[in-house]
Amino acid sequence: AKCVLKDPGPSGWITVQVTDLGLSQQPVDYTIDSSPAQLVSYDKNKKHLLNGPGYAIIHHRFRHFNKINRKYRQEIKKVFLCLGGAVEYRLLRDVVHLLSRQQLDIKVAPGYYMKKSGQKALKRIYHRLRFVGETDNLARALYEADVAFVAPGVTAYEAAAAGTPALYFYYHDEQRFVAQT
Repeated sequence: AKCVLKDPGPSGWITVQVTDLGLSQQPVDYTIDSSPAQLVSYDKNKKHLLNGPGYAIIHHRFRHFNKINRKYRQEIKKVFLCLGGAVEYRLLRDVVHLLSRQQLDIKVAPGYYMKKSGQKALKRIYHRLRFVGETDNLARALYEADVAFVAPGVTAYEAAAAGTPALYFYYHDEQRFVAQT
């Protein structure tokens, strides 16, 4: 999508915010939101909204993996969990427990609030569990998985770009709305 930015703010600079599900709005000139429908009301006089899946900003490596001739297994062996940055330890442990009982290899993107001690505790309990390292994107982890459990948002588009089937887990109302649309 081509976008021409006009009308700089009072400082002479144009400010742009990229959001996921329209959350954490800031006083900016432009907002880029990839959610399929407008979830949060925007003041049309102060902000310009670029909204919809066409505005999903995806890392360039997803295009690389999309060109590879992908082979799918008949039986699921590897699962990728990416439940968002604010997922709590208890919720993550419940999901990992459920999946580990099926003898699956599980890889987790822990989120921003997961402490190292929580990761160590989960690894000690569930031996087939691995965590994504501090990488710049999730392209490789999504591509290697047979199925992904993701929070609806940009990660769902990333899973689609990598060619990985994804199931949505939501735990608040905005995510539920996006999962249904």
